[in-house]
Amino acid sequence: MKFPLIKNNKPYWKPAIKNGKCILCGEKPKHGVFIALMGGTLEGNKNSASISSNLIGFLSLNLHDHNSDKLGYLNIADNTSNGQFEFYFCSSKCLRKFFNKIVDEFEKTL
Repeated sequence: MKFPLIKNNKPYWKPAIKNGKCILCGEKPKHGVFIALMGGTLEGNKNSASISSNLIGFLSLNLHDHNSDKLGYLNIADNTSNGQFEFYFCSSKCLRKFFNKIVDEFEKTL
């Protein structure tokens, strides 16, 4: 898996949503049900919020350590259009493996 998974609105993996398969294992979900990890930003006010073409989204892990020069950073999604992104998984097992993979990749940057 190559990170960031999305950059400049172009996925670095084979888009799962188009072929109905899990982003991690490539399996089709049982009964057509996906688990979606979604994120981004919305433009809004106190009463409402909506997707906006003026916004870009991101998801990252970053080490904040003010006591040393140690740095760590992993972009997971970067410069997503309309401030939105989604990753689909066939099961909570694959979702958990995905988060473990993200943390493993993040640790490589430390």
